[in-house]
Amino acid sequence: MRILNILMRIFLPILLIFVFLSLGIASASSDISVSPTNIDFGTLKVGRTSTPSVITISNTGTEDLHISGMLLWDTVNYSLDVNGGINPCGSETPSIAPNDNCTVTVTFSPTSTGTIDGNLAISSDDPDMPILNVLFTGMGTLPWCGCEFSPDTTVIQRGGTLSFGANVTNYTSGTWTFYYATKVMMPNGNWYPGSGYLLGPIKATLTYHESKFKEISHFIPYTAPLGTYTYHGYVGMPGNIWDECTFTFIVTD
Repeated sequence: MRILNILMRIFLPILLIFVFLSLGIASASSDISVSPTNIDFGTLKVGRTSTPSVITISNTGTEDLHISGMLLWDTVNYSLDVNGGINPCGSETPSIAPNDNCTVTVTFSPTSTGTIDGNLAISSDDPDMPILNVLFTGMGTLPWCGCEFSPDTTVIQRGGTLSFGANVTNYTSGTWTFYYATKVMMPNGNWYPGSGYLLGPIKATLTYHESKFKEISHFIPYTAPLGTYTYHGYVGMPGNIWDECTFTFIVTD
């Protein structure tokens, strides 16, 4: 019995240390957390792109989290940017330290009408959740008549000319009469002109799926404020804008 007690005093501490070390090793792991896990982009007109939605991928574990891939389902209507957000992941296979995170963004650009679902499958070495899915949904709609801009250049010197193509399209199966007009937001946030429109309102009638294209140009005064401007185009009826199209341009000295 005395020998047994001696052996217990010698080996019991060693056994306990081994058990504690084993438990510590077993509990050390990566642990993925993603926010949000569901994104509703709402309703968006076909051909338009939503504001980017930020997805934050976090490691709440005690070991480095290794992302082995990000698979975006439906790359026709959704786009993934690994360089988006305030702390970009930078790739589809980042390594994230414990208590750290990185961000990606997703945008919605519907190419058809109706509800459009998608998801982002994120694979990692999290032993409990090797694949985590972020679900998306959005609704694509067609404006009755829509507009698009195609600027020749977006950097113009004072005294130069802003030139761009303007296109309006009837997306319906009927004939529509509507008005088209434009105005500009200046670098200070004020509208030009202060009242009314820079161009129009111009009355137009389009038949089934008809489009009309026009080259438009504006002289940039030598006194124009320097900075970034936003050119806005509107299609619709008084008090009811069917569609709006924009592009930005910079006025330099």
